[in-house]
Amino acid sequence: MALQLSTVIIWALVISLALIFIIMLFGGTTAMQNTILGKIYRALFEQNKASQKGQPAKKPQQKENIFIRLKVYILDTKNHVIQTFYLLISAGMIIGWMIYIVPIVQLKPNGTIHNILCGLFSFASVGIFFILSFSDPGFITKQNVSKYMKTFKYDNIIFSQVKTCPVCKIERPPRSKHCSICNQCVSKIDHHCPWFNVCIGELNYRWFLLFLFINGVGSSYIGVLSTSILLKAIQEIKKSIRQKYYRGLEVAISKMTIFTQLAKWNPWIIMLAIYGAFMAVLVFGFFISHLATYGMRNVTTNESFKKDDIKKRKKSAKHVIQCTDKSHWHNNLKSYNKKQLEQDMQIVIKNAYSKGILKNIWEVIYPLSIRPENNNNNQKVNEKNEEGKMDKGYKHVDMNGNQLIGHTLFENIKQMEAEEYVKEMNLKQKMKVDKKQKQEKATPQQIAIENKFKGKKRKK
Repeated sequence: MALQLSTVIIWALVISLALIFIIMLFGGTTAMQNTILGKIYRALFEQNKASQKGQPAKKPQQKENIFIRLKVYILDTKNHVIQTFYLLISAGMIIGWMIYIVPIVQLKPNGTIHNILCGLFSFASVGIFFILSFSDPGFITKQNVSKYMKTFKYDNIIFSQVKTCPVCKIERPPRSKHCSICNQCVSKIDHHCPWFNVCIGELNYRWFLLFLFINGVGSSYIGVLSTSILLKAIQEIKKSIRQKYYRGLEVAISKMTIFTQLAKWNPWIIMLAIYGAFMAVLVFGFFISHLATYGMRNVTTNESFKKDDIKKRKKSAKHVIQCTDKSHWHNNLKSYNKKQLEQDMQIVIKNAYSKGILKNIWEVIYPLSIRPENNNNNQKVNEKNEEGKMDKGYKHVDMNGNQLIGHTLFENIKQMEAEEYVKEMNLKQKMKVDKKQKQEKATPQQIAIENKFKGKKRKK
């Protein structure tokens, strides 16, 4: 009885921690804003409205609560908290399955096959978890930036011009973004995943989809198997109670009595059935969502957010420009530029990177940046020599092949250095001219004082 009670307590703690993590990760999203999860999230992980609006709070020096600090540490810094939590849950599930469930499943028809399949799903998910945790998502460095500049082209919608990352000090290729947590630029970045403590990008997205698929299938399999054992156990409990207390009569038995007897018999079965059903819905939901966007449409989560921002800008511009109230238009001129609003109105949002469902999925399985044709072309790119000859390397072009700023990274840098040198020389020349003009306008007394000051300075 003591062992069963401790099992229930452990599961209660695990479920509580899991709920906190789920609320922390998804409670702040737009979809959950008006749900119970959203309300709990705002109560736990957001400051009071007075402090948000800049109004003086009752305690001016009041620190953030522990939940806000916990959220900032787990989600906004590089740490191993959620990784450790996942591994502890996985280890507990595997050990509990082997001790409490394997003997029961073994009595079923094809029980050995069921146990082997459950073991394979469990160890496969843990193995892929480690592969993802130590994988390269497509980090962009000074050594490989030329390769990623050639992998994708500018679409002139989201990625429309050459930008330099202020942290990495390299040009940011199309479809890339700087991750503030990993502190590196990532090619075709989807999001930073705290479960693996690494970004999900071009090179490891296939492992991410495989992890979701295997976890979804494994959770469904374990949930269905546990539920079938539960249903059979419920029938046995009902039969036993009727024979013991009612001489085999068909008498209705309360659900509470059945649940109590199940908890006494094997609480792990109940927990595994609930866990399997919950994880199957959650993980398969993520898998289908990512497969539909990144896999089939070739659009990352980062790009989806940027397109949503563009749609909002377009909608806002349409509202301001078409507004009939002149006073309202005059007030909006303070925060909006009319020319910019007209440009926002003309933006046509399209998916320039989609190549069809099959080719998009193949691009996930076999990323463009590791294909031989890209690597062979990249080897032909030579650094600009000391004489300053033009490098025939990658060009900054958009989707239509139109050349953007400069020819190469090296040329742009040299051009910037030349401009700075010209500015410096012009400044020196201006200083000489100003000095000469002052000397011509100076009186004999001022010249004598200046010569006297120079003489003292030389003596010192």
